[in-house]
Amino acid sequence: MKFLQNLFKKLGEKPLWLILAVALLLRLLYLALNYPLWWDSHVYLGMGKFLFSGGKMGMWEPFRPLIHPMLLGAVWKAGLDAIIVGKLFDLIFSLISVFLVYRIAEKVYSSRAAIIAGMAFAAAPVFIQFIGLILTEPLAILFGLLGIYFFIQENSSLKLYWSGIFLGLSFLTKFPLGILFGAALLVIFLSKNNTLQEETLRSKTTKAAIITFGFFTAVIPYLIFNYTLYHDVFYPFISGSWIITTSTWKYGSGWSYYLNWFFLVNPLFIFTLPAVIWWIKNKDWNDSRKSVNIITGILILAYFWQLERKEVRYLVLALPFLSITIGGYLDNLYHLTVMRAKRILKPSGFWILIIILLLLPLPDGFNLDRPPTFEKEIRKIVAEHNITGMVLTSDPAFVSFLENPIITLDGMEFASTIYARQRNRYKLLFLGDCDLGCPPQDNVCYIRKKQFLGQILQENNPEFTSQYKDCIYMILTPKT
Repeated sequence: MKFLQNLFKKLGEKPLWLILAVALLLRLLYLALNYPLWWDSHVYLGMGKFLFSGGKMGMWEPFRPLIHPMLLGAVWKAGLDAIIVGKLFDLIFSLISVFLVYRIAEKVYSSRAAIIAGMAFAAAPVFIQFIGLILTEPLAILFGLLGIYFFIQENSSLKLYWSGIFLGLSFLTKFPLGILFGAALLVIFLSKNNTLQEETLRSKTTKAAIITFGFFTAVIPYLIFNYTLYHDVFYPFISGSWIITTSTWKYGSGWSYYLNWFFLVNPLFIFTLPAVIWWIKNKDWNDSRKSVNIITGILILAYFWQLERKEVRYLVLALPFLSITIGGYLDNLYHLTVMRAKRILKPSGFWILIIILLLLPLPDGFNLDRPPTFEKEIRKIVAEHNITGMVLTSDPAFVSFLENPIITLDGMEFASTIYARQRNRYKLLFLGDCDLGCPPQDNVCYIRKKQFLGQILQENNPEFTSQYKDCIYMILTPKT
């Protein structure tokens, strides 16, 4: 007991380590739930296999960035379990990101702002949910924060160059985070330097050139790769822009979606609006260190807000920058309510209020639904039939544990065409009818789906059938 008391006392004297300890505990508890991987998670694992097997295994989607699949593929090639190591990477990337949010807020504002920012970021359910899913966001956020960390250093050309490199790596890990590079350039020309002396246009242009050189140092090899593979350096970006316009009926929509499902659910982040007003009122755009965080957060919010296809998880990319911004604003609010002669709040009351606002979203902030994976069943069928050829599937999950080439049906819109193209090539077929969804009131799609499922049953032998909620799952082998 005395050991624990001494431990908590020391942690209290070092708030960063206390925040990291709580962040680690929350993430370990969430990892213990062993939440099933998402669709995209399996795709990244499959792309890693594809890259490191010369296309003999796994799968490929050209609109996906390559940094994360390359990392997972290297782990798989080394003979390690890519799923276990991928979950460990998520944990490590997440904790380093919390550390960087704290350090950036401390340098830009104060230690109190850093504590608030670190707590807000570390405890946000939308961020914790990514731990163990092996998605791109934890690594992309880490690279982005490193880019901002180097950007806010005092007028160092070398650090600006490294800022550009990390911003480029962030973009190559998650394409929308190219916004960070644009925000950095905007801030360079918008703000003054930290001594509030006028900078010449030439000086600002030099800074912009240095960070741009760093950015393209990271990005140009990828553009060369695109030209070699697709004969079009912009093909992944073009196809990615198209993908986010498809199947929008499956997702949230409307201008109030993020207001209702993010800001009202996470009440601490409601302070984003007054923080922006405070930034404008005090003309803080003259300070590049404050501006780069708040402008980045605003631009990421604006980008996802204008998309027709909306999901709360998209806003995790803005989360670290919003956390730093509200940390700085609440630090000012602390001075106005606690430090004044006739204070409105006691220090303890201020911190209790912050903790309550942090804890409110935690109980309902996680989706713990566990759809079936059928790993055991498909492994058994693959072994019984000695299947080494292609697996055609409506769900990419099997790419994570099968050493077979995988082709996905890509939803009802493309399923019939892909099935016809692969009819004489696949050796195993997995089909979940809920993966072949139709837009509401699209009767033509429902008729096509019924005809397609009938064709599947006519041309294949069912090896396994199961039902979960309203979804029917089948594993089939082609008739000979």
